[in-house]
Amino acid sequence: MQMMRLARILVGILFCILIPNPVQASNFSLPTPYSLTLAWNPSPSSEIVACHLYYGTVSGEYTNIVVVGDVTTVTVPGLLPGVTYFFAITAVNVDGQESDFSNEISYRQELAQAPPTIAQLQIQSVSDTEVDLSATGPAGHTYEIEATENFLTWTVIGTGTLDAGGSLNFTDIDAPNYSQRFYRLHDTQPASPPITVAQLQIQSVSDGQFLLTVTGPAGHTYDIEATEDFTTWTVIGTATLDASGSLDFTDTDAPNHSQRFYRLRDTQPAQQNGQTLPSAQVQIQAAPDGQFILTVTGPVGHTYDIEATEDFTSWTVIGTATVDDSGSLHFTDIDAPNYSQRFYRTREIQP
Repeated sequence: MQMMRLARILVGILFCILIPNPVQASNFSLPTPYSLTLAWNPSPSSEIVACHLYYGTVSGEYTNIVVVGDVTTVTVPGLLPGVTYFFAITAVNVDGQESDFSNEISYRQELAQAPPTIAQLQIQSVSDTEVDLSATGPAGHTYEIEATENFLTWTVIGTGTLDAGGSLNFTDIDAPNYSQRFYRLHDTQPASPPITVAQLQIQSVSDGQFLLTVTGPAGHTYDIEATEDFTTWTVIGTATLDASGSLDFTDTDAPNHSQRFYRLRDTQPAQQNGQTLPSAQVQIQAAPDGQFILTVTGPVGHTYDIEATEDFTSWTVIGTATVDDSGSLHFTDIDAPNYSQRFYRTREIQP
């Protein structure tokens, strides 16, 4: 009977108060842990000597316990934004008997979205007479919109400035005059200092081949590497960026592989104080719940945007993180189960 009385006392009395973590994120996620304070009404029973707070990331399955005295609040540290937590409490009497669980409550602090730092381009054919291009990126930046048929000759077909919301729309009314047309953006207000790390864009061309466009510091030479399994990487070419800081490379062997992924390796890595700075490397590990754990190793103190894509055309920043003193950082893509496939890359924002 004592156990039933304790259970009735606890039902419906657990609630929570959010106390923000005093450590502020310098950008937006790799998530900064926060603290959550939970409170409940005091028990009228004089036999209660302690309370147990249970919590976990699955409803009804509690993997953590916090033992407190006969109090009515407890603060739980180390919770991660983007994760839903479920909480319940029990009461313990002087004989050590523990009540049933109270009502369960849940809490989730959403991840903040990072503002785009580079322009992204989406293309949609809306009719037989036009193609709509939508760009998102840093507000106020002006871009030339370029088109090509052969990836050799690029023509400026328009210029636009991103509005206060960081977007612009452009319609290529001339598209029906071409059997095929491809597009890119050229920032007329490039970042200063100029790009110091290479960026890689991948486009599917005819016959199952892939065209890789590399932009970065002029004169740098890169090994272009490919893999099917993210374990074995093979150098499939070496190229040097021209005076404009770009190069194009066609993987003619791509049709011989069911799937292929690419990366660059600088053959002239950056130097600091006479020592070579390692480039960032990403390792990906699948978690049992469909999420993916990304481990990035690189130069200490460098900050990276972590980007994801489904189609190698539209890249989305899903987090930002700084490599710690051990030379590594860890990021969990909790949104991965919502996609049939997802690919990742890092982009240094503090070169």
